[in-house]
Amino acid sequence: MIRFTSLLFARATRWVAPALLALVWTSVAMGRGTESVVARTGGMFLCYAIVGCWTTILVGNVDDDAHRELVTAVVGTRTRLHVMRTATSFVWCAALATAVTVASLLIHRHAHSLPVEAAGAFGLAGSGALIDSRISFW
Repeated sequence: MIRFTSLLFARATRWVAPALLALVWTSVAMGRGTESVVARTGGMFLCYAIVGCWTTILVGNVDDDAHRELVTAVVGTRTRLHVMRTATSFVWCAALATAVTVASLLIHRHAHSLPVEAAGAFGLAGSGALIDSRISFW
């Protein structure tokens, strides 16, 4: 069901606007000025929240009422559909956060304590993805 919802979301091309926002935000956050990977990832935390909430809303509203009823019948209950769509949005948000964190780690290879900074950066990215995928469905 996650794959099916992801295909619906990708085909709808509603992801273009949040992707452009994330791209612009990432290019600004990766610019000069901050020295550590954690500082760069911390600057991206608000982006994860904004883009993640936007993505979660788009994934939740990717189909019309009749199609939603059909998918609910396939999944079983509305609660299950809700959980599947939340999981789908978390996968998309986590993919964005992981890609930005890996890019930041590749840009700053000369970090003082790379394993510690990587753990902190992935912690921030993961928490941002988890928060934004849950906050929109409450």
